Order: sequence, then C-alpha cells, then structure tokens
Amino acid sequence: MKEKFLILKYKISKLPKAVFVFVLINVLSFLICTFTGDLLYNKGCVSVRFLKDIHQWYRLVSSTFLHADMEHLVSNMLVLYCVGQMVEEVSSTGFSIAVYFGCGIAGNLASAFYEFYFHKYSLSIGASGAVFGYLGCFVAFLLFNRANSRQYSIPRVIGSVALSLYAGFSNTRVNNEAHIGGLAFGLIMGMVYCMIKERTSKNPWR
Repeated sequence: MKEKFLILKYKISKLPKAVFVFVLINVLSFLICTFTGDLLYNKGCVSVRFLKDIHQWYRLVSSTFLHADMEHLVSNMLVLYCVGQMVEEVSSTGFSIAVYFGCGIAGNLASAFYEFYFHKYSLSIGASGAVFGYLGCFVAFLLFNRANSRQYSIPRVIGSVALSLYAGFSNTRVNNEAHIGGLAFGLIMGMVYCMIKERTSKNPWR
C-alpha cells in the first residue's frame, strides 16, 4: 500500500503543474460564462480601444482565459496541455508560467497594434497567443537539443506550426496577429532560456 502511494505521489509530482492549473482556470471560466451570459466576456475581452481610451490593461491577461465556444476551448486546451506539458518538463514550472502570461500578452499586443495601425477594430478572446507561445518555445528547445529531436522531428513540428498558422488565415474569425505575436515571443523566450542554460552549464561558478 505504501509503495502504491509513493508511486502515485511520484506521478502527481511529475504532472505539469502550471499547465494543469491554466487548463483548469480556462475550463472554469468557460463554465462561468456559460451560466452567467456575457458578464466575463464584457469585462475580460480585449481590443486596442480598451487599452488606448480607458487604459484597461488587465484585459491583456483576462482575455487569455476566455473562449467563445466549446470548439474554441477544446482545441486550445488540447494543444496547451500536450505542448505545454513538454515545455514544462524540459524547463520548469516558473518558466511555464512566464510563457503563458508573456506570450498571451505579446499576442494581444500584436493584435492591438494591428488594430491601431490598420483601423480594423474587433473584440478578442482566447488562449491562442499563449498556446502558440508554447509551440514557439518547443521549436526553440528542439533547435537547441533540449528536447528529444529523435522523438520529435524538427521539420514535422515546424510543419505542424505552419499548418496551424495557415488554418488560422483560412478562417476570418481567428485572431492571426495574436497567433504570430505569441509564436514569435515564445520562440524568443525559448531561445533565451536555452542560451542561458548552456552558458550556466559551461560556467558553473558564474
């Protein structure tokens, strides 16, 4: 009995804590929206007008935990858990948290810049920027050999990311600017993380 408990404890300790919590928050937020109507959508969606006119910067974060429908939620959460788990296992819980918030915000800022520059205003919600950020990180980890490149083919992963972007551009309801912004920032975060780790491993006393 004690051995089974220890095995269970070990398995739980290996779960991607940050990613699991993010998925849970997103699901709970969707359930709240389902039963309360537009309350959270009205308070949490993001657009450059909310940022520029009334300075509601919190929307850069709140919007990343809201989804329009079940399909939107499920598609984002599946990728978030699968790719986020791999990123968190290779790096750390703290870095995984930074990726979600950093790439989610970067994606929304990219979207806001697009709105402002082209005067095409829209309301935006979804964790897509953060999800694409994890994809960008994972590509960086593969390029720097921090992830198993034998198990995950680099061309195949990059091809999957390209197909995801293409699918987004094929749908007029998708915020492609957030995808690109999140992906680019995630790639940068992953590369910086790998370079820091390489340097510290070669210079253990610095």
